[in-house]
Amino acid sequence: MEKIIKPNTSIQPRVNTARAFFEIANNFSNNLEILREALSNSYDAEASEVKITFELKYGPGYIRTYMIIIKIEDNGTGMSSIPENGNECSALEAFFNLGDSNKKENQIGSKGHGTKIYYKSQKISLDSWKDRKHIYAETEDKHLWQTLTIPRLPSYHYEEVPDNTGKGTIIKIEDFISNQNTFQDVKSLRNYILWFTIVGSFEPYFNKNFKKMNLYLKSYYDSDYTKIDFGFKFPDENTDLNDSTKDFCKYIGPKTLTIPIETDKNTNVQIVGAYLGENNRDFIPSWGTGLWLCKDYIKIKHDNDLFNIIVGGERWYSNFLILANCQQFELTADRNSIKQDTIIYDKVIKAITIYLKEELKKSSTWDKFFDKKKEEREQEKQEEQRDKEQERINRLEGYIKNYKERENIKTDFPNLLIKEPRNEAETGLLLQSMVSTEHNGIDFKIGAYDTHYGTDLIIEIKKKGSSRPEWAELVFKLSLLFPSFHPTTTFEKIICWEIGDDFEKTIKEIDGYLPVLVKKVDGRYNLIIGKDTMEVYVLKEILYDKE
Repeated sequence: MEKIIKPNTSIQPRVNTARAFFEIANNFSNNLEILREALSNSYDAEASEVKITFELKYGPGYIRTYMIIIKIEDNGTGMSSIPENGNECSALEAFFNLGDSNKKENQIGSKGHGTKIYYKSQKISLDSWKDRKHIYAETEDKHLWQTLTIPRLPSYHYEEVPDNTGKGTIIKIEDFISNQNTFQDVKSLRNYILWFTIVGSFEPYFNKNFKKMNLYLKSYYDSDYTKIDFGFKFPDENTDLNDSTKDFCKYIGPKTLTIPIETDKNTNVQIVGAYLGENNRDFIPSWGTGLWLCKDYIKIKHDNDLFNIIVGGERWYSNFLILANCQQFELTADRNSIKQDTIIYDKVIKAITIYLKEELKKSSTWDKFFDKKKEEREQEKQEEQRDKEQERINRLEGYIKNYKERENIKTDFPNLLIKEPRNEAETGLLLQSMVSTEHNGIDFKIGAYDTHYGTDLIIEIKKKGSSRPEWAELVFKLSLLFPSFHPTTTFEKIICWEIGDDFEKTIKEIDGYLPVLVKKVDGRYNLIIGKDTMEVYVLKEILYDKE
């Protein structure tokens, strides 16, 4: 019987929890984001030190493939298996669950999505110590990611025992699904960490009592850990413009703006930045200059279109780094972007724009810096032009020097080309010179020269009192003819400077026949390919009368 749904009956939409779990875990576009999430969680757990280790181990089976093992250790407050502070679930449950978070208002993230990137692996396990207890938890599925792709929700179990010997949390992620190169270079990992994680926080510019957390990092092939100190730092201020702008650094802020959102509600924006000479931009990635919108003092959205509006359309952003933090910015689920369709966002952007315009307008240093910058650019253009001219002169002088060192043509014909040719064009010049001086080794005249037709020359052969045109191919060395041999129907004569020592090595079968070179007289040969015969003129032998 067909089921009839009564009017006004409440129906709740069904959620495919396994597929939703998979989509959230798969939504992390950059696998380095596992560092961002791990460090944020350790920081919120009040850790003062974190160690992250990357290892490579052979995977199981006959195919010897490497597995990436990631180990995260901190000395924070640890996890409990019991809900605390009025939360509906425990910290341990929030770690494995999707959408549950025990984060406080002033902590990083609150959607319960961050650690889901860990599920892009074979197995997750953790040890955590809190309240004189030790928890060991691990996932139960044979391969987590394969389970989620079915899709099916994976499971985990844990054990809890009394233990007062440990502190903090150790998380191990086995066979993390990523390119092996992603985690092998500590330098590139350090750049990401200082730019996109809490370790690169610029909170110290606004809060003297900031919480510090140092990081120790070790990649696959390192013998020891690399220490990465906490906190983002601008270069020391230097406003001396007497010599150049290269070492210049002038701070903007730090400044906290209070922005009214509603009648009884405000929000704050913290702004700090600098305009910088070339020598003071080494700490910024090549794509990183300009304006960054931030949350939790972590850089989120790069907005140089807005910065161009602030400075009047000029592309000056490469001289600046400005960081603007607002804790009321709403982030997307993967924390990679800021939601722009909110009242808070619009008001914050307006406040940032007004502040920076006024700050730059009232600063005489700004005008001095950019006047000096324009002067330097003009000098650079002049120096670049001088360098190009000198390069051109050096190139011509080198050409003359090279010309003088070349072998002269040894011949009794004084009006011929002076130097032995080194390419096809010079071979053509010599041929024209020999035709003009009526050298007796050349029995034709040049009618036309054009490389666009696949055959270089039309020559005029005079026989029995009349002339007839023939096709001729021009090459520097005969051996150069074969790598790109034209059909035998497209030429009847071949003119070259020399045969080439590599002739025997370069010949190849053409239409099923191996070319054969037969000498007729000095400097004249027949190249025989099957039933076709082409006459070859070797100018070097014609000139030198070699036997």
